[in-house]
Amino acid sequence: MQSALTKTIVSILLAAILAGAAGAPLALAQTAPATPPAGYFPQLPDSDKKARVFQRVDADTTLSRDAKNTIKAEYDNIPERAEQLQEEYLTPDERGVPRSTPPAGAPGAPGAPGAGKKETNTVCGGKLSFVYNAVVGDSSKNFECAAAWIASAMLWISARTLWFSGVLLNITLTRTLDLNEFVANFPLVDIGWQVIRDIANIVFIFIVLWAGISITLGIGDGKPAWGLLANVVLVALFINFSLFITKAVVDASNIAALHFYDRIRDPEHLADKDSGLSEAFMNAFKLGSLYNTKVVQSGAGDSGASSYLQAVGGQNLTFTNIILIGIFGSLFIIVSAFVFFAAAILFLIRAITLMMLMILSPLAFVGLILPGASSLAHQWWSKLWSQSFFAPIYMALAYVVVRTINDQRFNDFLFSGGSTNWAAAITGNQSSSLNIIFAFILLIGLMLMCLIVAQSLGAGGSGMVMQMGGRLRAMGMGAVAGGAGILARTGLRGGEALASLDFVKKRVRPETLQKMKKWSVRNLDERFGGSAFGNTAIGKFIRERTTGALVQAKIAGKTVQEAHLESKEMETKRRDIGLRNDALRASDGQEKVYSKVQTEQRREELLKDITENTQAIIDTYNRERSAGKPPTPEEMEKYTLATAHLASPDALKNELKTLEAELDELAAQYKKAQREIEDALSRMSIKGFLEMPTEHFFNKRLMDVRVLGLDKYMALMHSDGILSHTEKEQVNEARFGEMSKESDRVENRVEDWYDRQPYYLKVRNEHREKVEAYEKANKKWEGGNASFVTAQQKYEAERVEREKIVQNREGLQRKHTEAQGLYEQKKRDYLAQGYDPRLMASAIGEPPIAPALPNLPTEPVAPAPPTTPRPEPPSPVQIPGMPGFIGEWRRTLRNMLNLEEFENINEFYPKLFNQRHWTATVRQGLINRIRESKNFTNQEKETARENKSYNIRMMSDNILGEDYYEMEALPGAAREKKRKDLEKEFREDPGAFLRKLREDAAKPGKVGEEGGRRLERHQIGMWRIREMIGGKNQEEVGMMPGRFLFTPEVAMLIDRGKANSAQMRGKDEGEKVEHLEIVLPFEAAFLRGEINEDYFTSEMQDFLDWWRHHSRGREWYSQTIEQPVYKRQPDGTLKVIDRVTRETNDPGEGYRWVNVPGVGVKKVKRTDLQQLDDDEFEDRYGFRPPPSA
Repeated sequence: MQSALTKTIVSILLAAILAGAAGAPLALAQTAPATPPAGYFPQLPDSDKKARVFQRVDADTTLSRDAKNTIKAEYDNIPERAEQLQEEYLTPDERGVPRSTPPAGAPGAPGAPGAGKKETNTVCGGKLSFVYNAVVGDSSKNFECAAAWIASAMLWISARTLWFSGVLLNITLTRTLDLNEFVANFPLVDIGWQVIRDIANIVFIFIVLWAGISITLGIGDGKPAWGLLANVVLVALFINFSLFITKAVVDASNIAALHFYDRIRDPEHLADKDSGLSEAFMNAFKLGSLYNTKVVQSGAGDSGASSYLQAVGGQNLTFTNIILIGIFGSLFIIVSAFVFFAAAILFLIRAITLMMLMILSPLAFVGLILPGASSLAHQWWSKLWSQSFFAPIYMALAYVVVRTINDQRFNDFLFSGGSTNWAAAITGNQSSSLNIIFAFILLIGLMLMCLIVAQSLGAGGSGMVMQMGGRLRAMGMGAVAGGAGILARTGLRGGEALASLDFVKKRVRPETLQKMKKWSVRNLDERFGGSAFGNTAIGKFIRERTTGALVQAKIAGKTVQEAHLESKEMETKRRDIGLRNDALRASDGQEKVYSKVQTEQRREELLKDITENTQAIIDTYNRERSAGKPPTPEEMEKYTLATAHLASPDALKNELKTLEAELDELAAQYKKAQREIEDALSRMSIKGFLEMPTEHFFNKRLMDVRVLGLDKYMALMHSDGILSHTEKEQVNEARFGEMSKESDRVENRVEDWYDRQPYYLKVRNEHREKVEAYEKANKKWEGGNASFVTAQQKYEAERVEREKIVQNREGLQRKHTEAQGLYEQKKRDYLAQGYDPRLMASAIGEPPIAPALPNLPTEPVAPAPPTTPRPEPPSPVQIPGMPGFIGEWRRTLRNMLNLEEFENINEFYPKLFNQRHWTATVRQGLINRIRESKNFTNQEKETARENKSYNIRMMSDNILGEDYYEMEALPGAAREKKRKDLEKEFREDPGAFLRKLREDAAKPGKVGEEGGRRLERHQIGMWRIREMIGGKNQEEVGMMPGRFLFTPEVAMLIDRGKANSAQMRGKDEGEKVEHLEIVLPFEAAFLRGEINEDYFTSEMQDFLDWWRHHSRGREWYSQTIEQPVYKRQPDGTLKVIDRVTRETNDPGEGYRWVNVPGVGVKKVKRTDLQQLDDDEFEDRYGFRPPPSA
């Protein structure tokens, strides 16, 4: 009894100690599952059976991933195998196997107390069940239960250690095999290397200094110093790239190691640190059958897979078995943990060693040339290679072992006929159960040999690489001695040369490249000279003997500076060749779509012209055919399409829409290639451009004026010996050929536009008639509805006034709101500062007072409209103006401001220079510079001036009743004589000239037809000349050629502003008199009623008023003038009918003449014409102002 009590007390004490220590789920204290009677739980559906089998297969850590996948596949495809797996992984109740019903009253029997509840294991149920047994129950098993608790604690601690070591190994491998990322986020290496590098550079400077002094003083004939310099040249290059070289070696080894490690890891669990090398070995160790914390915690395996008590048959273990499992199981687990720890520590040591080697890498290179330091450099290199080789060798061997232990033949060989359960192996007495222990020892040995062999081969590989390095170094020194030219271009320039290499550029960041370029001898010398010490006497002496001497030293006949310039030149040349190839590729792509773009653009222009000017094309075609003029093929095509479009408008519109969509796509490709060409050529150096093969200068895509910059074009034209005169002509044709074609297209459009002027005049006149008819009808309507008109005017005035009041009120309210907001902000700021609120008014002022808003009148009511509706005004008509360059071509042409470029065009491509509309688009300033240039003949200058204003000449010929293109077709002398005769007739007696045109038009037959065409042209010219002159500013008008400027048609549009321009003021007395001799006769003819305001224009009257009454006008021409006024007699002779002076016909300052139909010529105030409406004007003068006034 006493002995039993003693055992009970000891058991209670052990339980109290171990209850807290064994806080994790303990396999030895597992609750046994309750066994319900047959039929108590329904059989599981097949889908649930499968789910539970797969869940427990996944939780079984004794199986590899491949084995699990094989089991699942067999379950789905082999019915017999599925039944076997259900028997192995499911309980009888889950499978639905009938069980005998317990006797009545037995635990778990139907109706018994606590039926259906879980029962505690009779051996060691619950955490402290054996305490309960010791006090009130059976105490015979208390020592076994206490021993089980101790064994469980030992296994838990061992398993925890194993888990920690495995995860540590996985983390270590993941981190250290990706050392680049680790170093990037852990700046120890970068900071340390920079410090050591600077120290190494200081040592290098002193070595060079010693060598310079030795050579200067002739110590030992200078031979040791020269030999040292040979070594210095290479070492100086590598010192500043030691980190780059070291990282390259380490990265190469890590990439090889990662290749094998990635093959070992489970790709589906890369983020899980449990996954990795340790997991692969743990699957082979099968220690999970002994103790698996994860399975215990997850609740999986209620059948007993997590309990080593149940793993040996579900029997109650003896004290001996408990001790054996606890001690030996813990021992095997600890051995596994040690192997994992050893591998993790070796990889950690490797990472730390490599980082230190990176930091010390500059000294390793310096040690190669320092006397007595070569052994240290050798040790550094040996350590680098050994540590680098270790990782790939170990991972390769580990991968071989993992592949082996996962092979089915390996498992069949080791575990055939034996148990794979560790508890059975430790406590059993069957020899076959020891297979798992043999497999464990074999695997542990393989893991240890992986470490040992990797270390041994790493050291051997290091020695081999060191021997190869020695041979390479000897070869390098021989190359220095025999290849001084290469050394001058690269070695002495150091980092600058290395940074220029293509393979370095691709692998090194841009900021690193900039740093590399700083470490050349030339840059070192410049930096030394720019320092404070370098400017001292000692510093200058040292610089001259060291870096300065190296810069000036000639190797292979070249100094460092010369080598630097040569290298830069070669780099530029390589870049230029690349850019040239890019431009050529783009030009080839542009050429492929060019012809199609041109064809579709011409078709698009044709269709647009037809759809927009259908009736004008038809009318012009019929008129010219009636005049006996044969049609051209283009005119026939347009006429045919226009008549078809008139009959079926949708067909051409649909074709045009489709064509525009296609052209947009093609144009996008064309423009993209053009931008690529422009970008490549703009980045190319001028020298590289000039060195292109000659045939490329004739490439129209490369030389296009829209693409090639002016600097390269002018450099090519100025270069001597590259191009002959003929080749320069070809270059200019390639550059300006497309522009010349566009200019031809513009002139063709202008000619079509000119031919259609009679139709446009008819449309304009018809519209003016409609407007006049509308005005008459509207005036009549207003007279018949005067009360409504008055009421409507009153309503509009009241509505406008009310709208003004509304806007005023809104403005006042808005200002008040803004002031209120500003005040509130000041108030918040004031109070936030903690100031006295009582003093706030004196500090920030009083709050704003709401403004007094003006009274808002009631909204006026619109008067009821009369029964007769007001006449509708005619719709406006769109009459096209003169065509011209548009878009990109116009921008390009207007930006051509270089006189030399125009000189080249005139010399090498005169076709373009003589194209009228091209010159008309050029800026006037450039035309002025052409006039001043000595590289143009007088004839060329005059041609440029005339072409600049050819559109005015076109309308001038029309005013004279002539066709411009027919006049241009006449021989030069005959053409000029005819123009002068007609102009003289028009200017001397404009009334007679106009009367003759009308008389000829009224004659019968062909004379009348021709007279009608001349009168029509005259009317077109009088209408369009204002448009032509209006497009010119005051300065441009004064710069026109005299044969254009001093003509009636131009004089009609010169007001005081144009006459007061610098160019007009600068004319000589004779030219000013010539202008007056045009204006004054027109005034006299107007006063006689022979012409109206369309001829004696408001601009003419403004000029005369300024000339007669303004001081600047009197200064413009101050001499007395007596201008004869002629009148043509019936016999054709001219008779003087008046002599006018400045004062003759003067209406007075501020007044002008108006010709009122039915009333005659009257003088009125200029301001009244501008400010009074027709009714007010009529009230004041007794007549309504004429429309032309």
